[in-house]
Amino acid sequence: MTYQPETTSERLTFERALDALPCHKSDVIVVLRCHDAEENKERVELAAKLLISGWANVMLLFNDSANTKDEAHKLREMLLEMMWKRVILVTHSYHSYRAYLTFVKWLADLQTEIYIKTVPSGVVLGEREKIDKYSAAGDCATYSDGMDYIWLTTNRT
Repeated sequence: MTYQPETTSERLTFERALDALPCHKSDVIVVLRCHDAEENKERVELAAKLLISGWANVMLLFNDSANTKDEAHKLREMLLEMMWKRVILVTHSYHSYRAYLTFVKWLADLQTEIYIKTVPSGVVLGEREKIDKYSAAGDCATYSDGMDYIWLTTNRT
C-alpha cells in the first residue's frame, strides 16, 4: 500500500488548531536549532524572553543535533530522566507544523503536553511536502494524529 498524503481539509484543520493552541507554563523551553545563524539567534532570544517571563525554569538548545527528529529523541531521554510533562518548542513559524508533528510522533506516548512559540517568518516552500514525506517514512505524525494530540492535550483533566 502506498502512502496517500492527507486531504487539504485535514491539513488546514490541523494548522488552524495548532495556531489557536494556547501556551501554558511548562517545565522546559526547547529551542529548535537552525542551520542559519541569524534565525538561530532569533529563536534563542525569544526563548530567553520566555524564560525571563517565567514560562519555564529551564531552557535547552541541542547544539549537536542533526535534525528535528534527533532533537525529539534527545528530549525524550531527558523527559524520562527529569520527569518533565510540559514542553514549549521555540522555532520559526514556517517550521512550526513539521516540528510539532515530529515531537508528537516521538513524545505522545509519554503524555507530554507540547506547546509551540514561534518567531514570525515567511512561508518556506516545500514545508508541506516535507511533512507528507516524513509522515510516509514514519518520522513525524500525520495531520490527523496531530489533531488527535491537540484534542487530547486540551481536554485532559
